[in-house]
Amino acid sequence: MRVAIPDDSGLLADLGARTFHGTFAPDNNEADMSAYLARSFSADIQARELADARTVFLVAEREGGAVAEGRHGTACTRTKRVWDLLEVTSALD
Repeated sequence: MRVAIPDDSGLLADLGARTFHGTFAPDNNEADMSAYLARSFSADIQARELADARTVFLVAEREGGAVAEGRHGTACTRTKRVWDLLEVTSALD
């Protein structure tokens, strides 16, 4: 587990999109899912959120790769529990 850095914006965008897709794709059509992912999980969005000093991002890594992220603070649309994300992301492996 480590604190995310500005260079992690692409990693956080990819991880967030994969986790969201793995969780919600079965209940949505692919066109809606693709549109939502494109507007919600870009590296630019993540970079802006990472730049907010009132928010802390954590990255959990396993065997050299990111498996989960958690965030807490004002840049969040929701508070995520890191361990729940570890479980969800591990299921995507």
